[in-house]
Amino acid sequence: MASKRKLTEIDWDKAAKAYVKGEKELLKQQNPRGYGVTVNWRDGDYLGSLQHVALQFYPDIVLLSKTSDPLSPEYIGAISRQQPKRKRLTADSNLDLEGRLHFLRRVEDRLTKMTPKQTTYMQNNLPAILETNTGIETVKVETHLYS
Repeated sequence: MASKRKLTEIDWDKAAKAYVKGEKELLKQQNPRGYGVTVNWRDGDYLGSLQHVALQFYPDIVLLSKTSDPLSPEYIGAISRQQPKRKRLTADSNLDLEGRLHFLRRVEDRLTKMTPKQTTYMQNNLPAILETNTGIETVKVETHLYS
């Protein structure tokens, strides 16, 4: 007779601790250096990072890199316990944040579309975006401009 496996509860705090450790290593590789955020968008919570990509000209323009799908409230809660000072931002619901990378405007704790002037600036000065998936392979990633 085959033994039945007992389903175990997920140890959210252990998973969050591992995530935070990995995120710290990834953030060290970002240029310009980013910081971890939790983003609420359309009633879902996502983990990600923000980079200020036009700091000299437009300090409120950021590159958001986020998880593709919303995460469970238990996981988000565990991340918050691991990083109580982690920035929590709300993205305007009219944005299309499907996908992972987005150029946006940060206004205090809100993510919104860029102004037309900012969008023109970014179109004329779009930074090259390279994402390392394995530490060896580098790929070009599609980005989205919002105005």
